Amino acid sequence: MAWDLQGMFYENCSCDAICPCTWSNLAHRATRDDYCRFALAFLVESGEIEGVDVSGRQFVLIGDTPPNMADGNWRLGVFVDDGASSEQVDKLGQVLSGALGGPPRYWGRCWASSSGSSRHRSPSTRTVAGTTSPWATRSTTRARPSGSREESR
Repeated sequence: MAWDLQGMFYENCSCDAICPCTWSNLAHRATRDDYCRFALAFLVESGEIEGVDVSGRQFVLIGDTPPNMADGNWRLGVFVDDGASSEQVDKLGQVLSGALGGPPRYWGRCWASSSGSSRHRSPSTRTVAGTTSPWATRSTTRARPSGSREESR
């Protein structure tokens, strides 16, 4: 494998209860009838992608998908901490797209049929109950995947 990332991962979605997509390997529909919206936050404690050190990088992947995520047509956005270099952002994008293999390769098929995706750099802080712990990010614009279904409403 051309990459190795180790660290913390946090997930949140728009389901009314525990996300059925993760425990069912995308076989079950989201608990909402018309969509699934999610945020996946990552804190890379140590990592390397094709020789590029990405240790200490943080990123959030946001998505808007049909209720059955396996149907594809995911609309995505990625916020990478503003301390990341352009090379680090590009390498993280290659991993997330599935282009470099590993687990994202499966999801990359859903993303490849996406009608839109975008990447942004964003200041990020990590504070929970007064201690440093992931995750919060802020943007000067409304965070929404490009091509979001919400734009067409």
